[in-house]
Amino acid sequence: MKVGAGVFLGVIVLAGLLVIFGPFLTIWALNTLFTLAIPFTLETWAAAGILSAVVSGGLLQSKK
Repeated sequence: MKVGAGVFLGVIVLAGLLVIFGPFLTIWALNTLFTLAIPFTLETWAAAGILSAVVSGGLLQSKK
């Protein structure tokens, strides 16, 4: 089955948006659920991204 260029571009854009906004959504969720008052800064964005990568690292496994 051929995948069109539009579908490929859409997947790339969606992945990019998740990388950019995923850490902010994580910080927002934690602030909402636990009233932590974590500020939205570049440092907290990077920390949330790194934490997400470490925690979900076991989900990405190659099939051998």
